[in-house]
Amino acid sequence: MKPHEIERHQAQANHLEIVLHLRADLFWFRGHFAVQPLLPGVAQIDWAMSYALTLLAPGWRFHSIQNIKFQSPLLPDNRVTLTLNWQEERQILSFSYQRHDGDARHTPVAGRSAYVGKLFSLRVDPLLQPRRDDAGRAGAS
Repeated sequence: MKPHEIERHQAQANHLEIVLHLRADLFWFRGHFAVQPLLPGVAQIDWAMSYALTLLAPGWRFHSIQNIKFQSPLLPDNRVTLTLNWQEERQILSFSYQRHDGDARHTPVAGRSAYVGKLFSLRVDPLLQPRRDDAGRAGAS
């Protein structure tokens, strides 16, 4: 269900850019919509979270999204760059997609947060902390 990955750039441990080709035969394009297939926003969010959890923030989980905005559709056979920026100390992941149109890039998906501008923000909780009961014992549910 993921797109074809063309290349990956990671100059810093908390910043990643992945160039993707949105193949026309991707599951996500089926039935969304018949006249002009569009990549659903849920797919774009899923890919950002999946890459982030695997490559930037293992051991964390996402629990909310702030200020999401889809500005322009992503279509079959588009080439896009997914940019991820993980701020572990603030427990925030920012991400955006830029569609390639020749040499130009356009941002079809954006959100807004106080610290970054036009990027998505996802807050996370650590997965590895055990639950505790009222007495402070680990393993309680």
